[in-house]
Amino acid sequence: MQGYEPSTYGDRFADVYDDWYPFDAVAEATVAVIAERARRVAGPILELGIGTGRLALPLARQGFDVRGIDASAAMTARLAAKPGADAIAVTVGDMAAVEVPRRPDEPVAPACSVVFCASNTFFGILEPDAQAACLGRCRAVLAPGGCVIVAAFVPPEVPLADADVTIRSMSVDEVVLSVARRDPVRQRIEGHYISLTDAGTRLRPYAIRYATVAELDDAAADAGLTLVERWADWSGTPFHDEAADHVSVYGVVEA
Repeated sequence: MQGYEPSTYGDRFADVYDDWYPFDAVAEATVAVIAERARRVAGPILELGIGTGRLALPLARQGFDVRGIDASAAMTARLAAKPGADAIAVTVGDMAAVEVPRRPDEPVAPACSVVFCASNTFFGILEPDAQAACLGRCRAVLAPGGCVIVAAFVPPEVPLADADVTIRSMSVDEVVLSVARRDPVRQRIEGHYISLTDAGTRLRPYAIRYATVAELDDAAADAGLTLVERWADWSGTPFHDEAADHVSVYGVVEA
């Protein structure tokens, strides 16, 4: 998509993100899994694509040292305005680079107990080489015994239509349309959520580069990571051939 930058998604969605994606049962289960994993190993939790803090703030309230990276200053500004945000160390920058934010008294950032990327956020890295490099950096910042968790949708075996227009929501004051086009060769989906109101039109673009679970596993293996567990959701439902989503937990390959 011409003109699309790493910060575009967050910059355009920041004002509606918390309304469109509230803290729900899935988010609660996500926090529970991350917390359980983090209790096993010393070190901070690092969220890639921390956004407005939907997951990070509940983890910080439990007493965890939480840190995050996001490409969008608009998203992190929303986070910074919330109670408890001062406990979270945040960097605005390239999520794929995986630089652990340091606190003022730290000469070197500590190794992490958990590095996680939820809600398809990993697919926001738009090049396969960059996705692989991201996993390599995740491996590099892990503490011994730590893990990397990636949650995303499972691409359907039968490609969806090349393009479509659907209604996301409709009220007396607003209609939100979803417009998407797909490139199965490049494994790209690009689109807009288009908000129509009496005041005018608002465009909220997005772009992702999806990967199959096998491709993720291969990229993780190249980075020195191995699959430890995989579920169909954050509640721990066993992964199966018809699963629409996956939560994949990777650990370090032992020498």
